[in-house]
Amino acid sequence: MSKTMAIPPKNNNHSLVFGTHYAVGGRANLEDRVAARHIQTAGGLPLTVAMVADGMGGHNAGEVAAQLTVNTVYEALENSPIATPQQIPEALAQALAYANQVVYEAARTDENKRGMGTTATVAAVHNGRLYLAHVGDSRAYLVRNGRARQITQDHTWGREMLRRGVLSTQEIAKHPKANELYSSIGYET
Repeated sequence: MSKTMAIPPKNNNHSLVFGTHYAVGGRANLEDRVAARHIQTAGGLPLTVAMVADGMGGHNAGEVAAQLTVNTVYEALENSPIATPQQIPEALAQALAYANQVVYEAARTDENKRGMGTTATVAAVHNGRLYLAHVGDSRAYLVRNGRARQITQDHTWGREMLRRGVLSTQEIAKHPKANELYSSIGYET
């Protein structure tokens, strides 16, 4: 299923156009969640916030983890006391950290949700400037002049080994752990 949506501009500053494409594949249910809307922080800062949470397949309740993450991030940002753009990066990081705690606790206290997790990418726009935070391998791309450029780095074992200089690209391509996540929402920190 594909869908393109537009969020109309607020105060005639900017609009956000985003698209989604869902491919459930061999799974019985869709574990991804997307959201985008205008918010205002408790400190009075207006933001346009878009995010994706990709519930981890093969784990319990990936769709629950994804929805809980989306809800928690928006709640955290709306309740945040931030009032200046300089505070946005830290607020996004704190919102994801809080979502991690909420999802982890929900999984710990409900046997049916044990081990649930999700990846997440959240983007905030303020006065035409983009701010990002992410965890896992849900990528963000910047599209300009018809060209897409990946602007996040996957939090996978292989990517980390490459970053540390432990393994080469060729070695990682053959390694069975190359795509294993080393960071995601829902795990004890």
